[in-house]
Amino acid sequence: TVCAGQSLLKDTEYRLTFGVTNPSQYQESPDVSIQASNGVVVPVALMIRDPASLVGVEFGSSPLRIEVPTFVTRVVSQSTPLSSASNEILVELISNVDMDTATVTVSGLLDSKPCTD
Repeated sequence: TVCAGQSLLKDTEYRLTFGVTNPSQYQESPDVSIQASNGVVVPVALMIRDPASLVGVEFGSSPLRIEVPTFVTRVVSQSTPLSSASNEILVELISNVDMDTATVTVSGLLDSKPCTD
């Protein structure tokens, strides 16, 4: 229940916020509804979801639309398999979300030096 015992005025916009912790698994945005009772009765109605994208996730603004960040492409290759040759390791990544502040770590490459590209 929100605003129990409070008055809502006609033609006045109200903004309510709710703090939640997102679940750890993928989910679509659930149906969210609204209604009023006690004095003035407004029947249950589905709310309209915000369709905007957030952090590269389509419909990411829709409430409780959860995307688990992952690399949808993660390929590693090399320039040569020949012994004693200079070798270049290539890592190709594509993520399913924007990762503006992420630190990406590639491990398991012995005696490698990271490039500056």
